Amino acid sequence: MISYCFVYGVLAIAGLIGNFMVLLVVIRNNTMRNVTDVLIAHLSLSDTMLIVFSTPALLLQEIGSGSFQPGDIFPKICAGVVIFCSVVSVFTVVTIAIERYFAIVHPLKQMTQNKKITVAMSLIVIWSCALSQLIVRNTVAVFRTKHALLNETSGGISTAYSRLDDNKHKYYLIAIFLLYNVFPFVLVFYLYTQIIMKLRSRGKELRETNATVSQRNESVTKNQRKTIIMLVIVPVVFVVCGWPFTILHLILAYMPEVSEVQSVAVKLADSLLRILAFIPSTINPIIYSFFSEKFRAGFRQLFSK
Repeated sequence: MISYCFVYGVLAIAGLIGNFMVLLVVIRNNTMRNVTDVLIAHLSLSDTMLIVFSTPALLLQEIGSGSFQPGDIFPKICAGVVIFCSVVSVFTVVTIAIERYFAIVHPLKQMTQNKKITVAMSLIVIWSCALSQLIVRNTVAVFRTKHALLNETSGGISTAYSRLDDNKHKYYLIAIFLLYNVFPFVLVFYLYTQIIMKLRSRGKELRETNATVSQRNESVTKNQRKTIIMLVIVPVVFVVCGWPFTILHLILAYMPEVSEVQSVAVKLADSLLRILAFIPSTINPIIYSFFSEKFRAGFRQLFSK
């Protein structure tokens, strides 16, 4: 328990510092007001909120062995904010991929767009998706609570209340996993595949043109390639670190006997995968620093003052 809390605490502190630095760099640097950098700052803000609201609840749950009372408001608020921020993070990654796709594969279309309007519309869509998931989750929670109370008080006799039994809840979990995890990241990786193919063909064309022009343009293409590598790593980390925890709970929903037979192993796996799922919120600033010269320069300026 102590080691778990220590690791979680270290990750939380590192994540808060790193994401706060990313926000400062983008806010203070006038050259970083393009759509991609603003969305990266938005992702950092979402990660910061996720860390702030998930850390106390999970630490209290671990220390108290999950002994929250049904009427406790604090864990419900934290869970709602965490779910909202998680969906915001996922769709921010998707929006960044879409923006990069049009900027590189269809640059003429993007040039006709107003950047401020593009950012505003993107944020509205992202928040709407997150809010819809939160509403659906709370509705499902109400239905399942009514179902449990009805079974307890009336022996499972059907009444006029809507219900969501265990079988329907399993379908709901699969649908949520597909809609908010699988489909978005399939789209992200498809878009980045198209971008990489475009950059390769553009590099080949540049090498066949005038040497002076080619050298200058190839430098631009090289910088774009570094940015794309950075942006591809972010969703890869999301999938590698976040999916195992979700998949574990899908397995437990479909095979609850596993939790009963291997309760110690399941609890250990749950704790370890929670930590793993927390890593993307912490490691993103490190990714930006490693691959982006703009962010490295911004971080150096913060430390030099």
